[in-house]
Amino acid sequence: MGCEGFMDAGKNPTIEEITEYVGESKGYWCDLTTFISDNYGVSPKMTFSKCAAKPGWNVKYQKSGKSLCTLYPEKDSFTALVVVNEKEIDQISIRLGAFGYYFTDVFKNAGSLNGCRWLMLEVADKTTLDDIKEVLMLKVKPKRKNDKKLFRVVSKNYL
Repeated sequence: MGCEGFMDAGKNPTIEEITEYVGESKGYWCDLTTFISDNYGVSPKMTFSKCAAKPGWNVKYQKSGKSLCTLYPEKDSFTALVVVNEKEIDQISIRLGAFGYYFTDVFKNAGSLNGCRWLMLEVADKTTLDDIKEVLMLKVKPKRKNDKKLFRVVSKNYL
């Protein structure tokens, strides 16, 4: 399916088509979607958005009615939207020094709406991928106990 297929509300792409479409970012896409599936036991939900900022098909993940993230496929790339509430903002702020430069910049510059920050993160490197996983674990505790080891060690200076 070409780029135009992801903009047609009448042509629902498959996960396989999206995975191929993100091309050069396929490894990051597979890593993140596998992480979500393994740790939260949720399936992707395909939705079509008419939003001016990111129109077209996207993939949403929710756990117990709570949004984990939305993935927006792009040609050879994808963007992850993670919405964080006040509690999560505080937790991220405490750990901010452990996150990558790009994530930190997006986080600091994200506007607030109803006490939440909408973080639109282009996933172009392993650091950003790991930062997104970290935030997802802050949002919703993973179902497996041994996944706690994925949390970064926070310096005493940040506590």
